[in-house]
Amino acid sequence: MNLRLDMVARVIAGELVSGQPGRLIAGVSTDSRAIQPGQIFFALRGEKFDGHKFVSQCAPKGALAAVVEKNFSKKVPKGFGLVKVPDVLFALGELARFERAQRRMKVIGLAGSVGKTTAKEMVALALAQKYRVAKSPGNFNNLVGVPLAIFGMNPKAEVAVLELASNCPGEISRLSEIAQPHIGLITRIAPVHLEGLQNLEGVEAEKRALLSSLGPQGTFIFNLADARLCRLALGYAGRKIGFGFRAPGLDCGEMQVRAEKVQVARTGSGLAQRFKARVSGGIQNSAVIELKGVGNHLVENALAAIAAGLVMGMNLEEIASALKKFEPMAGRGKLEKLTKGIWLIDESYNANPESMRSALAVFAEYGRIIRGRKILVLGEMEELGDYAEEAHERLGRLLRKTAFNQLYYLGGFRKEMRSGLGKKLAAKLTIARDLAGLKKFLQAGLRPGDLVMLKSSHATGLWQIANALGGK
Repeated sequence: MNLRLDMVARVIAGELVSGQPGRLIAGVSTDSRAIQPGQIFFALRGEKFDGHKFVSQCAPKGALAAVVEKNFSKKVPKGFGLVKVPDVLFALGELARFERAQRRMKVIGLAGSVGKTTAKEMVALALAQKYRVAKSPGNFNNLVGVPLAIFGMNPKAEVAVLELASNCPGEISRLSEIAQPHIGLITRIAPVHLEGLQNLEGVEAEKRALLSSLGPQGTFIFNLADARLCRLALGYAGRKIGFGFRAPGLDCGEMQVRAEKVQVARTGSGLAQRFKARVSGGIQNSAVIELKGVGNHLVENALAAIAAGLVMGMNLEEIASALKKFEPMAGRGKLEKLTKGIWLIDESYNANPESMRSALAVFAEYGRIIRGRKILVLGEMEELGDYAEEAHERLGRLLRKTAFNQLYYLGGFRKEMRSGLGKKLAAKLTIARDLAGLKKFLQAGLRPGDLVMLKSSHATGLWQIANALGGK
């Protein structure tokens, strides 16, 4: 970014009340602790913080200006720029929208109830075989993260892969305004973030906003296994590409990318899946894909990446070569053998009913290969609203179909978990009161050869247990 201060004010519909209009802004920050010389500070306000309290700390660090709410009245150093706006968060998005509009690049907006981050990584990995690719760092996927991802992009990027998330109505619509994607990819529609989105219809309405933003000139990439997404595709006037294990008629997409003959294999670096990716409609082709990690959800994510690569003019061989380099991420299904001989499946980043189901399938698959005891460490699935009690009771019932030796649980809805498990399996359940207690249980109970899986919503904190087991 290299934008005059008065132009920043114009773009965000702000009032420049102090500072030199011609000063060039070199970048954007929302963190006063990390502000860099030449940047402009956006004083965001949240439930537990208020950036307006830290505006005075920015000038001594070399910041040129700050964007604040209209009622801001604190004194700032002479020459320090102030731009006043009604809504700082909206203004941040407006500046990002302007910045994105200056870039001549293709943008892939990626949404979905599960698998977004892994799909994003695979899509970016595949496209990097042919293009200069920018992607959302980490989980920069909300109304703050997406703008910061755009500001941080390499100016020479030819393709951007942006993850778009939502936990309340209207968020994806706004993110789509900012990102202005050419291609929309949706992994699945599932019951997540129900505190804000209420029900599956609310979740669908949020994802539909991405599709609406594409217009008839865009491309929609969707999961063939999701009936809601297939229905949305039927009514979309633009190009549509389906991926998945199923192969419904091509009225659901002009091209389909499907997986056949999925097998788990041992490789020099551990366990991998091999499958045949078959493309039908438009082009007819197939290739063998090798992918580190286990689980149908990873195969689906790889198929999504293949579809995105094909849309961007790549061939199957190029994409297959890239996907072979994929490494499962910490917190999202990575399998490690720890120094004490314990096998750890780290799924601690987040959880909802759909991702929990997938994780337990992966646990069962690894359990058929790794001979030790099977230990589950699960935590509460949060943000489920009125569905929370039923979801945890259903999780207990799902565990009746999963082979395990011991189950540790942390969080609420313990009664529902016990009820779902039934009396026989409840005998294998240990309730932890807090993370410290859980850590003690595991330190005392684990032994070499055990297979352990951690899975919970992020706020439960099981990632701290993963770090402790790994000696971090």
